[in-house]
Order: sequence, then structure tokens, then C-alpha cells
Amino acid sequence: MEIIRQMQERKDLTERERNIRDYLMEHPEAVISMTAKQLGEVSYSSTAAVSRFCRKIGCQDYGEFRLRFLSELQSTEGGQETTTEHFVIQQQENAMTIMNKIADIDTLAVEKTKRLLTIDQLARVGKMVHEAKYIDFYAFDMNIHLARYGCSQFFHCDKVANTYVEDNIQRMMALQNNENHLSIMISHTGNNKKLVELVRDLHRAKAKTILITSQGKSRMKAYVDEVLLTPRTLTECGSIRMEGLWTVAFSAATKYLLDVMFAMEFSAGYDENIKLSKQYYEIGAKNLCDTEKS
Repeated sequence: MEIIRQMQERKDLTERERNIRDYLMEHPEAVISMTAKQLGEVSYSSTAAVSRFCRKIGCQDYGEFRLRFLSELQSTEGGQETTTEHFVIQQQENAMTIMNKIADIDTLAVEKTKRLLTIDQLARVGKMVHEAKYIDFYAFDMNIHLARYGCSQFFHCDKVANTYVEDNIQRMMALQNNENHLSIMISHTGNNKKLVELVRDLHRAKAKTILITSQGKSRMKAYVDEVLLTPRTLTECGSIRMEGLWTVAFSAATKYLLDVMFAMEFSAGYDENIKLSKQYYEIGAKNLCDTEKS
């Protein structure tokens, strides 16, 4: 972060140059389309002041500064201590910091989730998925889109996957579950009242069940075969909060777990799944061609 560090640490900037620096730090995305003249105007300085500022920072001209500044902003802020504010949506945030913040949340959510997994647990989960012909997802609210994502993945390794969201259908499927089914419950808290009732029915029916949740001591835990944990916070052993962004982290972590399960099953039946994927591709290409002709 050489350019940004110099901007923050240099003590010999004039008042106009400090105005330029402050504007750039508060509105970094503006540099994408702003000329030196425009930067001078919005920072109450001048084009000449912008040129002098760029040279003090170690660049030949504004063009070089602009490229290096944007390159640093787009890179992950490696080596810097992660603060609570980094995972909280602030008022009137600029587009560049939001872009980096979301990328960091996705990356950390996956990394923390990976650390919560064990090889033994993955082997047990992989066996459950492999032995099942039907994958039944149960979820509510925002988790429905995660369940449907899981269905799409398992469909490509020859599983009959469904997402049940209507109350009556959920209860009926829970009561009729059999040994060819694997139920995957997705609940951030693990305490959703309706899902607790469903998982009790599944438990009584001796159905195989997996729970994806961020709470290790949830009410649903006692009734499932396996609990796949996502981080409660992005530091799991720390206290970084995620006001407004916890859904982003839970979504990234859950999709990672679903992808891991899918990839293990795809690998287990690799040859057949490759053939199946080719068939899907050929059907899709034919449908696209027919659509373009019509």
C-alpha cells in the first residue's frame, strides 16, 4: 500500500495538497473518471497543485498516480489489522471500500468455515450424501435461495434434489421420509420453531439429517446426525461484528459447505457425472439453438 501509506504519512504537504489527499481518501472511487483539473476543482485547489501532490507521492504525473492508487485500492488490504469497522456498513460508504469489504467477508467466511471442519466429519457427511438418492432441503426466508443453490449443485451429480418451503409439504415429507433420503436443514440460528418441529419428525422417522448453522448449541442439534458449522463471527475466536453483513457471511459459508459436499460426490462418481454433465450441456445447447431459431 505504498501510495496510500505515503498519502497518510507525509508531513510536508501544503494546505491545498492536504485538501487533495483528504478528498481522495473520502471519495476514492471518484478517481476512476476524474481528470486532474476536476480533482483540483472539487478539492478547492488547482491542476498545478494536483501535479505537485502526485510528484511528492512519488509519481511522475496524475496519470501514473491514478493507476497506482486504483490498483492499491482494488487489492486486498493485506498486512493491515482487521478492525470491527471493516465488517460494518458505514453511512455513505464509497463504492471502493464496499467492494473490498464484501470480498474480504466472503474470503474470511470460507476460511473460518474450513477451519471448523474435520476430515472425519467430512468422511461421514460424504458417505451420507453418497448413499442417498434423494436430497431434501428444508429452509425458510433468506435461506431458501441457499437451498435452491444446493439443489442445483446436487442435480449435476445424479441426485434428485428438492427444496421444500410450504409448511404442509414440509410436514408431509418429514413424516414420509425413508432410507433413500437425506435431509439438509439450513438455519442460521438453529432455533427456527418450524424447523425444530420438522427435525423432530425426521428424527422419529429415523431419517438421516444434516444441519447447517452458525450455532453449535441450537435446539435442532439434538435431532440431527451431523452439524456443519459456519462462523458465528468472522473471527470465531474473536469478536468482530457484522452489522448489516451477517447474511453475506452466512451465505458465503453455507455455499462453501454445499460446494464441498457436491464436489466430494461428483468426484466419487466422476465418470458417470462427467457423462451426465455432457448430456446437460448438449440439451442446453440444443434448447438455446432452438430458441434463437424461433
